[in-house]
Amino acid sequence: KFSGPWSRVSEYRALLDQAKPAVNAALLIGHNSIRAGVIGYEGRPAREDEIRAMENLLEQAIEEGGAGFSTGLIYAPGMFSGPEEIVRLARVAARHDRIYTSHMRSEGARLLEALDETIGIGWQSGVRVEVSHLKTSGRKNWPLIDAALDRIRKARESGLELAADRY
Repeated sequence: KFSGPWSRVSEYRALLDQAKPAVNAALLIGHNSIRAGVIGYEGRPAREDEIRAMENLLEQAIEEGGAGFSTGLIYAPGMFSGPEEIVRLARVAARHDRIYTSHMRSEGARLLEALDETIGIGWQSGVRVEVSHLKTSGRKNWPLIDAALDRIRKARESGLELAADRY
């Protein structure tokens, strides 16, 4: 027999079984997956026909139940995309009242520029925006968090649906 807090595991399990909690999942469509499927990992901007192909894939994924669109702009192949590519895809999400989440291009010395890009994507596309894992990477960049939070507050006060999370 177990002793201590683990001795009550079966009791807790019975309570959970009785409560029948719902499992909630919201699946996002990853930009890197879409881009890799259309362009591969080539280090270049997308052509117009490739952006249209990505828009079509995103549209299909949203129609099949995707909760939104997510970027990882600090990772390949997303790092090779320009803001216009992201704006075009974010517009697809906005048309369906879905969310855009971004692991921005920088969490370090270029944090504020990356945040400005993300905020700009929100304004230009009309999409709701979530900044994923807002942080300042590297001790010398820690003071940037105050300016980042100020930019987020000002964008929200101006009417942009914008939020951020931390882990």
